[in-house]
Amino acid sequence: MQIRKRFYTPAEARSVLAVVRGQLARLQATAEELRAVRQTLRAPPGGPPVGPEQARRAEVRARELEAELQSLSGGLDEMEVEVKDLDRGLVDFPAMLRGREVCLCYQLGEPDLDSWHGIRDGFEGRRPIAEVPEHEWEWCN
Repeated sequence: MQIRKRFYTPAEARSVLAVVRGQLARLQATAEELRAVRQTLRAPPGGPPVGPEQARRAEVRARELEAELQSLSGGLDEMEVEVKDLDRGLVDFPAMLRGREVCLCYQLGEPDLDSWHGIRDGFEGRRPIAEVPEHEWEWCN
């Protein structure tokens, strides 16, 4: 289990949001390509088997994509941004609000980072960041 060392204020999270968006988009595209490559390794029911050369190329490409996924994920891990649902492009930035740990929540496609939730509340418990006075977000780094 990783021990968190970094907590973001909304302003800090917004300052790295462009990088996070780019990483998420590349992660999603790479994961989608990996699914497609893995699908080529499966012979369709009743169809011809995958040829050995096609299988070899697909396996090599799958290994490349897996390494790329690890690298892209590692970039977000280093920033201590947690991917909650890659398919939805959902990430959490750890934050401190009034002395308790919460998450600043962003979903790919949203125009800005504008929601937060308790660590046990999840996506359904999202609340507007704008409801919280800026001075109540704690800078802890």
